[in-house]
Amino acid sequence: MGSFIKRLTLITALLALVVAIAAAAPGFAARTFIIDPAESRAVVTVGKSGIFSFAAGHTHEITSPLRGTIELDTANPARSTIHMEIETKGLVVDPKGEPPKDVPEVQSVMLGDKVLDAAKFPTIDFKSRVLFVTKHTDTTWELTAAGSFALHGVTKELTFPVTAELVGDKLTAQGKFEFKQTDYGIKPVSVAGVVKVEDKLTINYTVVAKPKG
Repeated sequence: MGSFIKRLTLITALLALVVAIAAAAPGFAARTFIIDPAESRAVVTVGKSGIFSFAAGHTHEITSPLRGTIELDTANPARSTIHMEIETKGLVVDPKGEPPKDVPEVQSVMLGDKVLDAAKFPTIDFKSRVLFVTKHTDTTWELTAAGSFALHGVTKELTFPVTAELVGDKLTAQGKFEFKQTDYGIKPVSVAGVVKVEDKLTINYTVVAKPKG
């Protein structure tokens, strides 16, 4: 019995040593940053197509705050993770360049059940699966993020570039990605069958994140 206890004590000590060494290793340098929705924005650009689009159509811009978390591992950036989330009802049609009478209608259609269906699908989010580092210094990174993008009840793989910089305790990131509405079960809205919203959407994002706590 005494022999067994000694072996168990030795094993426990060895495990504790392994954990301590692993915790001190460079791969455990991750810090949690919280995305600040007051300073972070997603801008959705929606073009129009159709034979009269040059006259009757124009580009819509839709903005929304961003929230989420970033786990940044400065020692091994590829092990970092990104989670960005948009509250669907937080998407707002930019009135700039829009006829004032059209803004409420466009807003209503966008959030209604024929497009985003905000009541049923309250969030749009991206969760990274893997990050590929293409260029970096001690405080700047150019990466490609690949992960799951969930929109309108559909989740698909999405890949896009990310440029990030850490200055003091402030982490900033920006980039853009594109996708087709039809890939997520959304039919582009049309007007009288002549002018319709393009299937492809572009989202430009700017993120400002600060350390958790």
